[in-house]
Amino acid sequence: MSRVLSHFFVVVVAAVCIAIGTTIAWSNLAGPATAYVSKADFDQAFADPFAGQRELSPAVREKLRSAGSVFLKSSPAAGVNREHKTDRLPKVGAIPAPKASTAPLADCEPLAASFADPVLGRIIGRCFV
Repeated sequence: MSRVLSHFFVVVVAAVCIAIGTTIAWSNLAGPATAYVSKADFDQAFADPFAGQRELSPAVREKLRSAGSVFLKSSPAAGVNREHKTDRLPKVGAIPAPKASTAPLADCEPLAASFADPVLGRIIGRCFV
């Protein structure tokens, strides 16, 4: 019985696939053969977005300026005391240069290859233990 049922199921699936396929094919064949055409203005598509903006009147500009100054005066960042702040980066001469070792250690490698930079090639970079 299961063999007959499985054959019946295969036949039903095949019939449904054929029905769907013919519906899609018929809609493509029997439908109007018109192409969808859209019109785009090239100059408008690549125009400057700020070209059409109008200038603010002096009264509106002054209102915006006064509102901005009120906001800046009321913000907590305006109350920061920057009087005693200095440049926190060290001076160029303040960092001591790394000491060059005269004899390389057995399990250590240089900071750089000696053919790439002879000075850094004499400085020990890291040692393997």
